[in-house]
Amino acid sequence: MSGSAPGNETGNETGSGAGNETPNLSGRTVGLVGLGLMGAPMARQLRAAGAALRVWNRTREKAEALAEEIGATEVCACPRDVTDGAEATIVMVSDADAVEMVVFDPDENSYGAVHGFDADGLLIDMGTTSVLRTRGFADRLRRSGAEWLDAPVSGGTVAAESGALTIMAGGSDTAFHRALPLFQAMGQRITHVGAVGAGQIAKSANQMIVGLTIGAVAEAFALARHAGVEPGKIRRFRP
Repeated sequence: MSGSAPGNETGNETGSGAGNETPNLSGRTVGLVGLGLMGAPMARQLRAAGAALRVWNRTREKAEALAEEIGATEVCACPRDVTDGAEATIVMVSDADAVEMVVFDPDENSYGAVHGFDADGLLIDMGTTSVLRTRGFADRLRRSGAEWLDAPVSGGTVAAESGALTIMAGGSDTAFHRALPLFQAMGQRITHVGAVGAGQIAKSANQMIVGLTIGAVAEAFALARHAGVEPGKIRRFRP
């Protein structure tokens, strides 16, 4: 890795592209909460790298079907059980409310992952959620001794299915390096951008750039059409 002085890894970027082998996760167990459009292909990539999985999904039948497909996967009764024996637990759910539900269970029925972590637990939230709530969640989890790493992704389902996600991580150097082999199984561009919450900030900035770019392209095509030029021909050019 490169980019910062020894001992300060924040801002570093790595990858699992050309010249880098997929990590060998054999003998390691990873927890995964949420097996939707992104979570399921991420589970497949982790299994392809050799990891055994402990999983939970709101729809149990979906989790059982995936476990049968990829093998070495235990379907758990609740998020709390996913953490048992897992070196890290990945959460990939829809929004901050869903994260709070599966991690902290507001109903206080010992359903959430927080009840299963020991003092060296690691939770990796790979969904796109609120920066402020992410920092609050990290503070709450820290009381149990576990660490929080926010690591939202870009690239969509196509990148998830091919193990080519872009991953933007926020958290301590220690947490990032613990998670790095898992990230390398799922992604190609992996950046530790800062402390907890920095991953979510980076994802928001990325979305702004994409949105502004789409808007600029749309206006350029509208201008071309108004001037009598077919927009389809403009697409052939590159800046």
